[in-house]
Amino acid sequence: MLNRMGRKFDLLVSRKRDMPERHATLHACLEWSYRLLPEGLRGPFGALSVFRSGWTLDAAEAVLATDDALGLLHELRSRSLITADASGDEARYGMLESLRGFAELKLSEADRLAVERRHAVYFAALAAQAEPELAGGGQILWLPVLTLESANLREALAWSFRNDAPQGAAMARRLGRFWIVKGRWSEGREWLGRAATAGDALGDATGQGAALCLSGPMAAYEGDAQAARDLVDRGVELLRKGGETLELARGLVNAGVVCQALGELDAARRAYEEGRTIADRTGHASTRAAIMGNLAGVAFLAGDLVGAEALADEALALATRLGDQWLCGMLLLNLGDISCEVYDAEAARSRYCRALQHLGQAGDVGQMARALRQLAAVQAYGSDFSGAATLLGAASAAQDRAGRRLDPEQQADLDATVADVRQSLAVAPYEKAWEAGLGMDAGTIPDWVLRRRRRSAPGPDPS
Repeated sequence: MLNRMGRKFDLLVSRKRDMPERHATLHACLEWSYRLLPEGLRGPFGALSVFRSGWTLDAAEAVLATDDALGLLHELRSRSLITADASGDEARYGMLESLRGFAELKLSEADRLAVERRHAVYFAALAAQAEPELAGGGQILWLPVLTLESANLREALAWSFRNDAPQGAAMARRLGRFWIVKGRWSEGREWLGRAATAGDALGDATGQGAALCLSGPMAAYEGDAQAARDLVDRGVELLRKGGETLELARGLVNAGVVCQALGELDAARRAYEEGRTIADRTGHASTRAAIMGNLAGVAFLAGDLVGAEALADEALALATRLGDQWLCGMLLLNLGDISCEVYDAEAARSRYCRALQHLGQAGDVGQMARALRQLAAVQAYGSDFSGAATLLGAASAAQDRAGRRLDPEQQADLDATVADVRQSLAVAPYEKAWEAGLGMDAGTIPDWVLRRRRRSAPGPDPS
């Protein structure tokens, strides 16, 4: 019976005489099952209710504070009180929401506080472990882990800011790059805002400044220009109090991003150059790679295509050595744009396809949509209008998954490509190709584009 309870248990306890029969029956069933549990399983059953959207064996060991977590999980699973999914690389356990709500009520106040503390400490440590990996080869492993644990991370952040502000503030800062790569700008701004407030209250100028500077680009990406400027200006001012540190270099990178987004190219270049000097002195390669890539963007916007390509190539080589898939993808997008500016369709197509592969590894669906739109424009330039329509469909699906609107410039570019393709295809062929793109796996598109290019390539000249 418990296996079939998938609906939320929205009324656990009631003294009302007119309590609906189905709720009374459900509550009675759960109470009956709970009374049958051995005493040694009741505490673990209640403690596991702290998790949101599942947990791993390691997490269970930390929260239950025992080396026999596997045995306890097996016992609870055999009684259908938790679920187990072994389809991935690591077994993942879960609890139906109806059972979770019931189990939560069985914890005493003291036990609840202890369990919540252990949960928050575990996920704060997970964020600390992930942070250095997010700018290197560990990115492919850690981005999916953090994505899967998003609900638990939110729960741990909320608890920490209520009960252990230094832990919450540090955790939020460590998740900053994750939120940027995944395009979760609103969420990142909310938590980093709390981190900045906590830093101010704690007298931690460096922590406050770092949180403010991380928030700046997210505000700019959301079109909140004035907030973005205020955030990075205050953040850099605070970070300068600590001297020429790595945190200041990173803050200057974020300040440069905001200036670049606002069209203030000279100010962006100055921020990047100062940050590069500090990064070189501290030997932080990933920060240097990001700065070189951003300087390439400034050069591109200033019309210096040769300088932009040289800087982007240097940054790409460094990012490749570091294993930073996301940065590689972003740099290849920019290199593709440079190729478009000089009408080199072959180079643009190759670079956008490679960008799509790297961004797919990083899981940045929003930037994958951008790569697909650019590929569609390249296909249209080469008169492959059916292929362009298919890629536009794939880009639309990716943009929907990302849940973000295009900025005015991006929308104008997309409208121009769509108009060009629609003008060259009848309605029915366009819609058929576009709908085919909606269902395409983005991971297969680079090979699909290459096959189409080979089929359309001219044969050798007759001798």
